[in-house]
Amino acid sequence: PVNLNTALLAISYIRPLEVTDDNADSTDFPSEWFDLLSFGTAYRLMAEYSVPDNVAATVMQQYNELLDAALGFDNDGSISIQIDYEGTR
Repeated sequence: PVNLNTALLAISYIRPLEVTDDNADSTDFPSEWFDLLSFGTAYRLMAEYSVPDNVAATVMQQYNELLDAALGFDNDGSISIQIDYEGTR
């Protein structure tokens, strides 16, 4: 049978990050983002410090790869839910 349903339900979940007030606390931050933060900072500071072109290209490439990996982390695929009209009551 052809599926004629074009309805879409999008759900976003946002929660605040935990604030750490002690060095013994662990951050509520995905580990996949730690390297990205380092390379993102390096990427932003390159213009101020006259970084050689070959180093800048390497940093930019690594930053883009880490960004793609971090954005794709824990991204579940789509699910399909429908009513079972023929099921038992």
